Amino acid sequence: MRVFVRNNVKYLSVGDNFRGEEEVKSITESFYNFIANENFEFILEGEIVDIRTIFQEDISSQRSCGNVMELDYIKNQPGCRNDRLARLKTKGLSDVLTYAGPLTIEHGVFLRGQKKIGCIWINYRTDLDIVGTPTIRSTYNGITFTNTNIPFTSGSTSCDNCYSTEIFGQTTTPNVGGGINVTRALAEGTTRGIGANSVIINCED
Repeated sequence: MRVFVRNNVKYLSVGDNFRGEEEVKSITESFYNFIANENFEFILEGEIVDIRTIFQEDISSQRSCGNVMELDYIKNQPGCRNDRLARLKTKGLSDVLTYAGPLTIEHGVFLRGQKKIGCIWINYRTDLDIVGTPTIRSTYNGITFTNTNIPFTSGSTSCDNCYSTEIFGQTTTPNVGGGINVTRALAEGTTRGIGANSVIINCED
């Protein structure tokens, strides 16, 4: 893996994640077509991988309650080859559709799996399940948003042989400036790689 990254240093780098472990990071999307075939696939250490998703990295490493939260469950095996990781993220976002328009409030839950190749974490295809019905509560301008007024209406709670799965819901509200504040998040996810174990985000302010 290190030789592979070193040979493509214009496009890739190896850096630490929030646990201090190494992950492959994409420097530029122009790398996608550099070595992959027309399906964006190439062979790395005997396995077929998708260049569009294998090196993606979430920007958040926040471990306490906040608008974006992310936690990992890691299954460590002797050596590096069979290590597996489930990464769960909850988020509450606000975005202005137009300069003078309403504010969009979005709640989402995101799950993906990673494994190690050459002792470095990469994304890979696996079976993913967001367990039960997650809960996200946020406030904006004195209004509380929960699963009642922002239900998870898009996405899928499970996906077989996928890089990631996500559920989300959104609504609009008058824009008075400022951002939202997530005060409650509860979500659970599991992957084929970690077996009967799961990763759980559970916080409340």
